[in-house]
Amino acid sequence: MRRCIYLMILSWFIFVIMVSYSLGVSALVKIPSLNEWSGCRMETCLRLMYRIRNAVTLGVYCFTLVVFVITVLLIRRAQRFVNSFRKRDKDRPNAADRGSRVRFPLWKLAINVATFAGFNFFYILWIIRLFLERDPCFFQLHYAENMRLISFRRCALILRIIVDPILSYVTDYQLRRNFLAIFGVNRKITQASTSRSTFQKSTYSNSSVDMDENQSARVRRSQTVSTVT
Repeated sequence: MRRCIYLMILSWFIFVIMVSYSLGVSALVKIPSLNEWSGCRMETCLRLMYRIRNAVTLGVYCFTLVVFVITVLLIRRAQRFVNSFRKRDKDRPNAADRGSRVRFPLWKLAINVATFAGFNFFYILWIIRLFLERDPCFFQLHYAENMRLISFRRCALILRIIVDPILSYVTDYQLRRNFLAIFGVNRKITQASTSRSTFQKSTYSNSSVDMDENQSARVRRSQTVSTVT
């Protein structure tokens, strides 16, 4: 969780820097008073800013996919380790069966990453196309076509903004319950149900403790008999 928080802070930090940099350079080029002071032109400062911003966007896109693949590999390795450990546990097979049913919901994470990768894929292709172009006036010479492609990219971004919360609402029970709680639709937990669940948990824990004590007693008796014989 600490690593996830650090990654989120890093992503917002990069976002704030890029927004500030883009607005600052655009202001130096498009505001007449600042343009006279800086001497920046669209073919120089603004083009360099776009190339840096596109490079950061491409890096973040690839970094997100790499982090997702590494996350999947680490979780699967941890699951294999836990499953092998539970298979060697011969004393409590029921606990191993219960634990084997617990799985990290990778499919939920995969849906979110798939929407990110899918809706931004054409924008990434367009960025690569701009990097391969050496003509500094390419954007100005094909301004109408490039603006049309940018409009498609922005429509894809808006569509992702709409689709992401819908998918999260459908797939995430906690989010759905908290969202319904805002409108008072959620089912309230009564004191009786809470007491009943607490009683069931305590009964299960007591039975587990009794089972462990009985097993320990049998082991001690068997050791005593073997020692006597």
